Amino acid sequence: MDMTINGAKRRVAQISAIATLPDYRRRGLSLKLTQVAMDWARNNHDFFFLFADEDAYNFYKECGFRLTDEYKVRISAPRTVARLGSAKLDLQRTDHVEKVYRMASDREPVSNILGVSNNKLFMFWCLSYLKEYIHYVSELDILVLYKRESGLVTIFDIVGTAMPSFAEIYPYICHQSDEAVEFLFMVDKLKLGEFDHVRVEGNGTHLFGSFPLEGTLIVFPFTSHA
Repeated sequence: MDMTINGAKRRVAQISAIATLPDYRRRGLSLKLTQVAMDWARNNHDFFFLFADEDAYNFYKECGFRLTDEYKVRISAPRTVARLGSAKLDLQRTDHVEKVYRMASDREPVSNILGVSNNKLFMFWCLSYLKEYIHYVSELDILVLYKRESGLVTIFDIVGTAMPSFAEIYPYICHQSDEAVEFLFMVDKLKLGEFDHVRVEGNGTHLFGSFPLEGTLIVFPFTSHA
């Protein structure tokens, strides 16, 4: 997939799933298959990344991957006056699906530090896990994918050809019950001001090869997870 890292376009590879039929396990087939896939991709990709369950950590360590931490940004919910103009999309409607796909195809990366452009992977998320959380803000011509639970607003992604500041976006999605907002992507374009970092739990993020941002407070965009 294409990834923006520190403003530069990079070609990166992600391993998403490996499984072996029960009768053929414990023979090294998954390891061999992973090595073959990585050898095939190595010459035209800058590095590899993946997300794994804890049960698979030792396997990926044997493949040469290393576990790394991610950190999401969290802020206190701003006090603002709500504005009309945000509409929840219904992905049972063909025209809404087409709108989401069109906007995903024309989007700019959500971040210049660490952003991803993959409209098919984005649509997978929209049609499965995130289908109840997609809102269109007509005044800003953006999609905001977010959920609200117990005073916490989690923003999965923001999609548009230009990125407004969060101060411009939030009045369209705010609620009086909001206490905090967290972002599952890098927030360099949102002009947030002060914010806190919170370690992400459960992603099992692994790297292989030279990743320029390793050791910094980064998070891979949620919709980059294959």
